[in-house]
Amino acid sequence: MNLHRVSKKFDTSLFSDYFGVGSSFYGQVNPYTEGVRSAAPTRRRVLSTAPDVVIPSGRVVTTQGITYVLGSPSEDYHRGTVIRVKYAMSPADTFFTVKSIPQLLSGATGTTNVAAMLFRAEVVVTSFDRFYRVPKYEIYFSSVHDFPEDSVFTSSLGVFFSTVKSGIDGVGIGMTEAVDVGSTASRAVSVSCVTGKNLVSEAQTTQAYTSVPALIIYARYAYEFLSGDSKDIEPGDYIAWLPKSVVLVAPKEGSIVDGKRVVSYREDPTGVWRVLLRIS
Repeated sequence: MNLHRVSKKFDTSLFSDYFGVGSSFYGQVNPYTEGVRSAAPTRRRVLSTAPDVVIPSGRVVTTQGITYVLGSPSEDYHRGTVIRVKYAMSPADTFFTVKSIPQLLSGATGTTNVAAMLFRAEVVVTSFDRFYRVPKYEIYFSSVHDFPEDSVFTSSLGVFFSTVKSGIDGVGIGMTEAVDVGSTASRAVSVSCVTGKNLVSEAQTTQAYTSVPALIIYARYAYEFLSGDSKDIEPGDYIAWLPKSVVLVAPKEGSIVDGKRVVSYREDPTGVWRVLLRIS
């Protein structure tokens, strides 16, 4: 009996490339099983195909009106011959535009992606005498994409800020963690920079900017990776990322961004300004 041919008779589900580039193919959809199923695995399925089937390079497919992200291939053998190839499938029902912070500030297009976003936990943020609970999510996407820490995910659901560099989970699906920073986190702001001070009269000279693209979030969102800045953070502080076209020079005292006082600033590893802000 040729198990390859027998199993291929049951390939009745039609799959098409979500991006419309690769060829359509037939396969089987099976339940996803493991010792403990929770969170993302509860929605996953398994795609089983003949070994000669070519999977679209983007690893995002649609079948029966549902879009899935595919994991890494796992081969089934019979007498030393590959008879089936299986892929974990994670349903992807959220559309994101993913940008690095420099791309966001420059207005670049970014990467359009489809992903699954699942609630993970709540992050407690302190602002003066109030506490805010901010949702933190796991985002699953095609492993052919790689997003750095500090990536910004935007969708109809809001703006999300990744707190870790993206990686690949145990079945080969890309994943990252992100917090909801609010739909107004990315906006144009006004900036007033102190560029000098007369030591005799103590009069300051300033330079004003209007409609400066910025990303502004609660500093506590980014606490885990702010390194040297973390010791200076107080409840209610913000972190802002600004383009290098804004001239930030000492003395910083008196400089204002979006109505908030500049406490400190440094060049971010991504090549833009990262500024610690405090409400006066």
